Amino acid sequence: MRRHVWELIAATETGFPWLEVAGKVLTGWIVLDLDATLIAAHSNKQGASATFKKGWGFHPLAAWCANTHECLAMLLRTGSAGSNTVTDHVQVLTEAIRQIPDGFRAKIWIRIDGAGATHDLVEHMKGLNTTRRTVRFTVGWKITETDESAIAKLPATAWQSAIRQDGELHPHAQVAELTGLDERATSWAVRLLVRRVRPSARDTAQLTDLEKKTGWKYAITATKPRPSRPAQRPRQPPARLHRCCPP
Repeated sequence: MRRHVWELIAATETGFPWLEVAGKVLTGWIVLDLDATLIAAHSNKQGASATFKKGWGFHPLAAWCANTHECLAMLLRTGSAGSNTVTDHVQVLTEAIRQIPDGFRAKIWIRIDGAGATHDLVEHMKGLNTTRRTVRFTVGWKITETDESAIAKLPATAWQSAIRQDGELHPHAQVAELTGLDERATSWAVRLLVRRVRPSARDTAQLTDLEKKTGWKYAITATKPRPSRPAQRPRQPPARLHRCCPP
């Protein structure tokens, strides 16, 4: 049924709803968003338990198709279920991809927050690439002292304006390539892109020593390593990639 409906949508005047990110239409890409959420239970329901936020209820993990806003797969979990459990993410991702009609599986882009930054899940997503299917991913990245040491080594010239959702330059955010300076990028075999913005008042209490010293708040995104290319070809600007566009 989904294959039939998607084919009908693609045949309309406006066509299939390909996402536009940073002013670029991602034609041909099916975008999957994986995330868990806490559902409160006001009584002792079956499967409910204490959550990490000291509540009571459930912690389901779901995969959504960002193109059509459909929930493709959901794993019902107890409230104490982990946020970054690899087996759960692999199961939901596998079921979600299975729900994508065959004719739309050629290019898949997976987006996960920091819960996706586990070695096994990253390696699993890399392994989803085949001769007939291209898979890219972006996951959140918890910043450690090693990452901050790499950030501190970035020269001023490494930073460039980030790109907003509409494709225009962001006046208050900058991005830089961190891959070559960060030891963790090498050990994980991923590409790291760092973004910095001026911290808001509510961020003040949580700033690290580096952020207090530099006056910037940092966030890092990990993605699939850049494929090897001839030296004469220009590099993809990190400003666009940090908006999570596949290369």
